[in-house]
Amino acid sequence: MIRIKDMGKEPRWLKVYHILTKIVGVLLIIIAVAVIIININTYIGINKNKDKLPDLFGFKEVVIAGKSMVPTLELGDVVIEKVADEYNVGDIITFRDKNNAVITHRLVKIAEDGETMYTTQGDANNAEDESITKDKIEGVMIFHLSGWGNTVTFLKSTVGLILLIGIPVIYVLITRYISIQFYKRQMERKQERIEYTNEHNGKWV
Repeated sequence: MIRIKDMGKEPRWLKVYHILTKIVGVLLIIIAVAVIIININTYIGINKNKDKLPDLFGFKEVVIAGKSMVPTLELGDVVIEKVADEYNVGDIITFRDKNNAVITHRLVKIAEDGETMYTTQGDANNAEDESITKDKIEGVMIFHLSGWGNTVTFLKSTVGLILLIGIPVIYVLITRYISIQFYKRQMERKQERIEYTNEHNGKWV
C-alpha cells in the first residue's frame, strides 16, 4: 500500500537529471562567456594596435594558414603562444615579416650583429627566412590544438556568436520545460490518487 505522503517524492532518476542538466548548463554558459570575452578582447586589441596580435593575460592565438610547418603543425591548427623574455633555437615562434605578415616558424639561428638577430625556417621549407629583430616576434608556442582552426574562426563570426549565445538559452528553456511538464504530470497523478483514495475509504492499493 502506498500512502499519499509518499506520492510527491521526487524519483532518484529525476534528481540525477536535475544535477546533470545544471552541470551541462553551467558549462555551456562558462564556454559562451569565455569565448565572448576572447572575441571582445580580440576586437579591442586589433583596433588598438594593428601591428600586434591581441593577447589575453599575455597569451595569443594563431590559426595556421599554410603548410610550411608540416608535420609539426598542420593547416587549420590553432597555436597558443606567449611573449617570452628569451627565445631559444628550436622554439616555434610567431613573428611579423617585412611585409607585416604573421608567420609561425621554427627558430633555427640566433646571431649578434650589432643587435640580436633571429633566423627562422619552416619545418617543411628548404630555405631559411630573412632574419628579424626581437621586436618583430609575437610570441613562442606553448601548445597547439590540432584541427580547431575552422571552429575558432566560426566562433568569431556573427553567426557563430549568435549560436554561442542562443544554445545555452535554448538548452535552459528546454530542460526547464521538461521539468515543468514532469511536475505538472506528477501533480495530476497525485490529484487522481487523492480522488481515488477518497472513493475507497482513504486507501490506495
